[in-house]
Amino acid sequence: MKLARVKLGSMKRSNSAITTAALGISSGLNFLSLIVWTHLLSPAEFGTYALVSATVLFLNAAIFEWLRLTASRLLYDPAAEHQLNPGIANALSTVCLGLILLLLPVALSLRAFQIHFLGVAPDWWPAMWLWLFSEMLFAISTVTARLRLLSWRFFAMMTLRSSLSLAVGAVLVWFFEMGALGVALGILGAQIGCAVLGNVTDAAWRNLRPLKARRADLREILRYGAPLIVSSGLGYASAVADRYIVSSTLGQAAVGQYSVSVDLMQKTVIFLMLAVNLSAYPAIVRAFENDGREAGEKILAENFIVYLMIGAPAAAILAALSPGVARLFVGPSFRDTVAMLLPYVAIAAILKALTTFHLSVALQLVKKTKLLIISPAVNLALLVPSGIVG
Repeated sequence: MKLARVKLGSMKRSNSAITTAALGISSGLNFLSLIVWTHLLSPAEFGTYALVSATVLFLNAAIFEWLRLTASRLLYDPAAEHQLNPGIANALSTVCLGLILLLLPVALSLRAFQIHFLGVAPDWWPAMWLWLFSEMLFAISTVTARLRLLSWRFFAMMTLRSSLSLAVGAVLVWFFEMGALGVALGILGAQIGCAVLGNVTDAAWRNLRPLKARRADLREILRYGAPLIVSSGLGYASAVADRYIVSSTLGQAAVGQYSVSVDLMQKTVIFLMLAVNLSAYPAIVRAFENDGREAGEKILAENFIVYLMIGAPAAAILAALSPGVARLFVGPSFRDTVAMLLPYVAIAAILKALTTFHLSVALQLVKKTKLLIISPAVNLALLVPSGIVG
């Protein structure tokens, strides 16, 4: 028994190390991408990319993020083949496919009738539908890998996605002068390619039977996930509403300059805390399911201390050195705005990360997801109307 526990502990540490390495490499490549785009794109082009990506990620948060969170909590079954509950897997695939197919005629109609929506030009909507589809497919693929502690599969998907999106996007922007569209095509192409490759080589996906989804499993997914639909949508809306406000008042060039500051913090401080979350979340779920609530709460409390020890110093350093960071990393057209905003963004990043990675996780684990609506609702009502600093 003791030997088994030692082996299990060693395996968990190995999986955590591989997961952290995957996130480190992919985040480094994403950070490099940000530097490249600020030198290759004008502020207006970067603003277009920022608005389009924000819209795609907002739609993903409102429509599909609740399914990813539901899969993270309900899909794991240690007794099932491939450690995935087949009934929940069939139900999740049914809902995912149904939603993405419903969105296709909407995207085509917005394009056909030249309807401007969420500040995005109509011609973007077909590509955005593909981008949204790739986000959903890639997210579910990485979740199933993490839940089963298939760390090398997760490593391959994350690093390949980041490297391909940078390489393809850079070629399309530099050689074909496609601007923001080239960046977007690089991302969605890399995500679709990696997700399809991962699913084809995973036996668990070959056992999916979406048409055989049971009503009981669909009801369980909806009962757990329904509050997450609102909280995920509101949470991301409060995070990106600033970009739409800046766009409507100051124009897309200002959005580009502002978004670089937020993305810079996202790819540094938030990444460090995300690495802890992605490594710890499967262990917390397993502890709740296998060892009981007390064991899960112990790991959750330990992670909160780790978040503070890692995130707070990193944010403080970036805020204190904001002028130097701006000169070192971003293109000349973006430096003044980045230097001004980084201290404010650093504080916001820490608060957002603690809410997302600790408070939200705790409420998900005890299945009190309705309470997740409170924080984003307060942000939208009080902070967003305060303008660029709010």
